[in-house]
Order: sequence, then structure tokens, then C-alpha cells
Amino acid sequence: MKTHVALLLAIIITGSSLATVSLVFAEASIPKPSVPEFTLKYIDYSYDVPPTYKIDEYTGETVVATGSIHVKNMTIHVTINNQPLSHSFNGVTYHLYYNVRFKGHFGKDWSETPSVVTLNSSPSNFSEYISLHSSRLSEQSSAQYTTFSFSANDYPPNAPIDFQVEAVMGHDSQAWVPDEPFAYNPAHYYPAVAFDETSGWSSTQTITIPNQQTELQSLILDVAVVGIIGAAVAFASLLIYLKKRQREAAGV
Repeated sequence: MKTHVALLLAIIITGSSLATVSLVFAEASIPKPSVPEFTLKYIDYSYDVPPTYKIDEYTGETVVATGSIHVKNMTIHVTINNQPLSHSFNGVTYHLYYNVRFKGHFGKDWSETPSVVTLNSSPSNFSEYISLHSSRLSEQSSAQYTTFSFSANDYPPNAPIDFQVEAVMGHDSQAWVPDEPFAYNPAHYYPAVAFDETSGWSSTQTITIPNQQTELQSLILDVAVVGIIGAAVAFASLLIYLKKRQREAAGV
């Protein structure tokens, strides 16, 4: 009897150990991405569209068809250093994605550009869910960097904006989504990316929107200063030339 009990305990312990090892191995197989490193850059891509002209059909005169237009296009680039990684573990192909969030420097609530949604993973059990990323979550590019671009048109001058970046590991999956809430049919499977592991959010970096009016005034001032200096140099050169001509006329 003691032998049977000891054997049973040994089997239980062995099975438990194997289960633990298998669980640890399975968890270790999913790669955890590093916290991303990134830089911020503000670029003003604004431009002017010149006016167009047409011939007035009644007078034959050239008139303005459309006036000149100033197109405002101020952009913040978030450039992320890509991470080297092996994409395949235990027969599953993993992909690296990046999530970016931002807020006003003095605010508390973050806004994430790519939304993360939770969708039903199986039609057989509504209690089973899987975290899925929307298609707007950007996969790491094949280049050295992955870049996000954000419009800065609506920010006030001198506004400080905070940014954080998170790396997300995922694999291709599908979600079973009913067309109506609490309805089993009809429903459809949708391609999705299953959430596996995250790096956690990076430290905060802040960029300040320039004051365009101040920059314009500074540019005008610089041009004015250059013009004044140029005029002074030209006037001095003229005086030297006139004095030289006077000396030549006097035979000096």
C-alpha cells in the first residue's frame, strides 16, 4: 500500500513538474520586445498655391479664376528605432507593432492613435475573448526606422506636447464578431492581430510647437537688417568711388 501511495505521489509530482516546465517553456517562447527608443521632430510642410487665370468670355480680358491659397501642413514625426527579432517561435509567426500616445504637457489623459479593441474569439463561448489590435496599429517597417506622422495644425503656438511609445508583439489571428450584439448568427470571422506581449510604455519626450508669428517677425527683421547693411555698404562704396573721381579730376 505504501509503495502504491509513493508511486502515485511520484507520478503527481513528476506530472506537476513537467506541466510547470512546459508552461515556463511556452511563456519563454513568446518574445518580449524592448522599450522603444525614439526621436521627435517638427517640420512645417506648408505651401502656397498660386492664383490661376482665365479669359473673360465677354470682355476678352485676363481675370483671376481662383485666388492664391495657403495650405497649412505642420507635422510632428515620431521616428522609432526598429528592433531586431526572430519572427518565428514554436511554429507561430510573430510581428512587432508600435503604439504611440500623446497629450498636452500639463494634461493627464493620454490619447492613443491606434485603438486597441477586445473582440470575441469564438462563436461557441461568449465568455472567451481575445485582445485584438485594429488595422491602424503600425507594424515595424523593414527599414532601420518606423515613423509615425501627426498633424500639428490645431495646436496653439508654443504648446508643449508629450509623447510615449510602446512596442507590441502579436501574431495573425481572427475574431468572430456577430453583426448584432448578443446574436450568434449571422456573424463573420475577421482577420485580426492577437495581442501577446508588450514592452511597456517608454519614458516621456516633449516637443514644443514653434510660434510661427514670432518666426515670421524674426525672418522679416533678419531681411530688414541684411537690407540695411547692404544699403550701408553700397552707400560707402559710392562715397569712396566719388572721392576717388574727385582726386583723379584734381590730378592728385
